[in-house]
Amino acid sequence: MKKKISVSGFTIIRNAEKYDFPIVESINSLLPIVDEYVINYGKSNDNTLGLIKSIGSPKIKIIQRNWDDSNNAGGKLFRDETNIALSQISGDWGFYLQADEVLHEKDYATILADIAKADASTTIDAIRFLYYHFKGDYQSIQPWYYQKEIRAIRNNKKIFSALDAVTFHGLEKKRPKALQSKAHIYHYGWVKKPEKMVAKKKHQDSLHWGHSAQDLHRIIAQLKEDTIFEDIVACRVFKKTHPKLMLKRVNSFPPLPRRNRWLYWQLYKKFFKYGWV
Repeated sequence: MKKKISVSGFTIIRNAEKYDFPIVESINSLLPIVDEYVINYGKSNDNTLGLIKSIGSPKIKIIQRNWDDSNNAGGKLFRDETNIALSQISGDWGFYLQADEVLHEKDYATILADIAKADASTTIDAIRFLYYHFKGDYQSIQPWYYQKEIRAIRNNKKIFSALDAVTFHGLEKKRPKALQSKAHIYHYGWVKKPEKMVAKKKHQDSLHWGHSAQDLHRIIAQLKEDTIFEDIVACRVFKKTHPKLMLKRVNSFPPLPRRNRWLYWQLYKKFFKYGWV
């Protein structure tokens, strides 16, 4: 008889409505393949808690906390709050989705097969996924953000959220050995109206990164609604399908005006710096 592998989802969220996170779509995209979903909810100034409760799944376990915004150097706030959620999961494996990340239903079988394969291994403790990073609208892919990252880990209490909660490390800050999946994470954190994007970035940079006052003033001064998406012309056009859970957002969000990518001189500067994509 095959072993039943239990999987726990976990995430953190605060002010999802205020900053337009697709938290409901994110949670619902993972629920079909997990046995429980642990959510670290930070006290918010909007209806985030109501959004989570509206999902109505018995799998969801909400931890309500007051996040400490003074704990902000190097993304430590995100990392520590993610580890609190991680500490509460009970599954053999944990699957972490950030509040602006969504799974595609076509990848469920692949993900479950990857978990089974990794679980059977005596050396693999994580699964690394490919990424689509959307920017400005749902038709534009930012090709120079990280292309793959760990999102599933063996729940052996030896692996923890690291850096600004973008990845996971084992003991001695070493990355765990990971199976590379062919499934994608759909990252929508940069798809918002310009005013929402600027507001989110100002909030994030002012509270969560521990910048000096001088650096913070300089960074925030550069965030403007008319330039926040100025490099969209360098993005690749996305020609595949979005998760079904995202279609309402996709169909109601007009694409930004585009120019010919190859006529954008800064594109070649990016090629030189980051590589040809």
